[in-house]
Amino acid sequence: MLPNSAETSAPEGPIEPTVVTDPDRLDRALLQGAHAWEASRGELALLCVPGMIDLHVRRLEMLAAVLGYPFSPEEMARVRATVTQNVEEGFAASPYSQLLVRYSPAPPPHRGLVWDIRPVAISYSDRAKLFLQYRPPKDSDRYPDAKVLDLAAALRAQAPAATIPVLDVGAGTGRNAIALAQQGHLVDAIEFTPEMLDTIRQLAKDAGVAIDLIEQDIRDPAFTPKPDRYGLIVLTGVVQYFSDPAQLAHLLAKLTPALRPGGKIVMDCFVTTDGYDPTPLARQLSYVTDSFLLQPTELTRAIASLPLRVVSDEPALAYEREHLPPEALAAREWLDPWATGDRLFPLGDQQRPPVSLRWLVYERVTP
Repeated sequence: MLPNSAETSAPEGPIEPTVVTDPDRLDRALLQGAHAWEASRGELALLCVPGMIDLHVRRLEMLAAVLGYPFSPEEMARVRATVTQNVEEGFAASPYSQLLVRYSPAPPPHRGLVWDIRPVAISYSDRAKLFLQYRPPKDSDRYPDAKVLDLAAALRAQAPAATIPVLDVGAGTGRNAIALAQQGHLVDAIEFTPEMLDTIRQLAKDAGVAIDLIEQDIRDPAFTPKPDRYGLIVLTGVVQYFSDPAQLAHLLAKLTPALRPGGKIVMDCFVTTDGYDPTPLARQLSYVTDSFLLQPTELTRAIASLPLRVVSDEPALAYEREHLPPEALAAREWLDPWATGDRLFPLGDQQRPPVSLRWLVYERVTP
């Protein structure tokens, strides 16, 4: 039976708020209110490496939560899309690019944080400037590679140095180019950063040798060295900056015609252990750490159609340790962690990465 009007209860009035006297509950409210008066601002510089996108997003999600302004699902989706787009754009521009993340308080009367996420491209030229700024050439840093000098000496045992022109590709600060010029070789040195060229020019002048400097990016399709000119081509500290095995094949296809028959190419590069197939993340981080990875099969394919044969293939670090003077090894404290692959794979003392820096020597043969 439905209640009659006399039996229907009247609607309740507004509920009076309860006075809170619990100290713990009040302290939590105090802290919540105080948080509105605080300001959080900061900056992160992350690697623009596509394989690290998920890690970057998780770190930003955790940071936002720690700062007291967790992302909503909609904000989280926007953050992921922004990070993905900017990382991919930055990596395409340069493996050294950084993802710059800035956060600052929202303008009043709004609460929360404003996030600014964008890529900052760092070019090879920028890297050269930083290299020269923090590692300016000193006498102790100018020791040439032992393998390069030994190979040149073997060639001089067959003919005078003046008849064996040398091309130093990516000559850097010129430590190999200058040493070879001092041995009597005619040396052409290629560099594409003006800062490095200026350094070579000054150091060659100080050493009293003449070097023909060529300002050229070897990745430029227009780069074509003189044919049948060189008895030796030096390619050290170059391949490690590549980002695709096809770049090596393309470069060797350009350099081989510049060799005289019987001429040699000496090259150092990071070669993986048989059975190890680098993941996309390993490939990408190898570009960032100047440790570009090549598998043995990729090296084989790079010369498959060229009139080149492998003369030698040996561990670079072991060779340099055996043939460099003690003062040169002491000056190259960076060599061990780099050549062993520890810079890319920091596994510790008891484990070894599946990669090492190797010296490869190729000879041009008559087809």
